Amino acid sequence: MAGKNMAFALKTKTEVAASAEQEITLENAHALTLYQLRQELTRREIFDEVFGPEGEKRAINFNSLLQVLVAELTKEEEVRQAAHAAKVEAAIGRADPATADGGIGGSAETLQEKLAREKAERKAQALERSAKRQAEKAYFAKKKEDNERLQKEKEEKEKEKAAAGITEVEGQGEEEGEEEEAPAKEAAYGAWRSNVIG
Repeated sequence: MAGKNMAFALKTKTEVAASAEQEITLENAHALTLYQLRQELTRREIFDEVFGPEGEKRAINFNSLLQVLVAELTKEEEVRQAAHAAKVEAAIGRADPATADGGIGGSAETLQEKLAREKAERKAQALERSAKRQAEKAYFAKKKEDNERLQKEKEEKEKEKAAAGITEVEGQGEEEGEEEEAPAKEAAYGAWRSNVIG
């Protein structure tokens, strides 16, 4: 079984490595050998920066070389995508790609300016509502009457609940007394049974 898997892995690695010689991408970088990884990093002039001329900065092994190459390929891919996005934005007709995405541009307001503007708008609306209320002379008298009426209703409900609560407590007290006696009898019986069984 291991022979089949090994042969398949070797065949895949040689096919991918052959295509990797043409162009190294994130998809085929894992198939490179240690030698090919080192040659590619040297060709890109990254090897000496990261590992040092004699490998004194970082240990030279397959994983570390692959990690550095993948990081470099990722940077290149991001640059390529940013250039493509700028090209598409220019084709659409937007002059500044950063402002098209909602980023900070020359004419865009900052977050602080936006929050200050929104706060000023809310304050102006509140002052306008307040002026309308003060213009109505009957507004405050109506509010006072409504508050007094609601207070009376609340007091009446509390009195009704208090009266109903007293009768409920009296009725509950008798039932609770009966319930207390029953568990006491069961507890004694339960203790006796546990002694007999145990």
